[in-house]
Amino acid sequence: MTLRKADSARWRFVKVVSILLWSALLCLVAVRDGGAQETNVDSLIQILHHQYDSVQVAAIRALGEIGPAATEAVGPLAAALKSDSSRVRYEAVLALHRISAEEAVEPLIKALKDREDSVRSEAALALVSIADKNLAEGRTDLIPQFEEAYSILIEGGFEENQIDSLEHELNGLRALHQLEEGRVANEFRTRLSENQLIVSIAVFYLLLLPSLLFLILWRRPLWILKINEWWILSLTLPKEYIGVDISVGHVIFVGFLHYHPRVLDAWVAYHLPSARKNFEEQPTVEERAIHIELPVDLNGEVGVDLTAERLQKAFDQKIVIAHPPLSGKIRREKRKK
Repeated sequence: MTLRKADSARWRFVKVVSILLWSALLCLVAVRDGGAQETNVDSLIQILHHQYDSVQVAAIRALGEIGPAATEAVGPLAAALKSDSSRVRYEAVLALHRISAEEAVEPLIKALKDREDSVRSEAALALVSIADKNLAEGRTDLIPQFEEAYSILIEGGFEENQIDSLEHELNGLRALHQLEEGRVANEFRTRLSENQLIVSIAVFYLLLLPSLLFLILWRRPLWILKINEWWILSLTLPKEYIGVDISVGHVIFVGFLHYHPRVLDAWVAYHLPSARKNFEEQPTVEERAIHIELPVDLNGEVGVDLTAERLQKAFDQKIVIAHPPLSGKIRREKRKK
């Protein structure tokens, strides 16, 4: 029994010494800089999968000491937030706070719902710090994420000072965003005033030209065909400039109206009289201009006027040949309406 206790004590001692050595080594790795820092981050990320929580904590602390240069460790640190150890989760949030990367915002928002108060509190502080950093850099693209975090703080019963701090930073970001929108609008108006000729051409191209073409389509549809026959409108613009093969006529919209039904109907109406005249002047038509009507026997009714109504009545009946076919018996049945 004494030997077992001695072995157990010896093993615990070896374990503690190993963890201390690991921690010391990781601290040395963290304080190194220069070209080897990227390699250090990769090595520390690998150690995050160690079986002992104490070694993981030491690696996480080392990544936090590296700071913003350890941005690539945000993903592994976010995975560490799922650890069963509250100590590992807390150190991961603290490291994300020190790194203060944009990619750390989403994991920190999830950490606001952690079951440990210390983890939630540190996540709130980290988000306030990152929001302040964004405000100082003039970045407003993360406003939706900070608004989500602010809602969680209110609903989660966080401390008033934490809620007020994030609200202060969020209001600053909103005000900055409004200023940016106003600056963009003012810059746009300034550019418009400085380029009146370009604005006039754009208005003519986008508003007046289509309106003029639709007016022509409504009043003089045949003009659309004549305009499309201009040789310059059939030219194709170089593909390397606009990326597709398109004619000049399509660029000014008239090419899209070439086969419009109103244009085609106008073309038919214009050529129909001459087509009829030319048809009647054909020799075969002239030779048959005079014809003699002959009586027609249609289902026992003799007449000379084969109108559509009479033919319709005849076709309303169907002829059925009785079996066997060679019997020659024929009977008629009324077609079912």
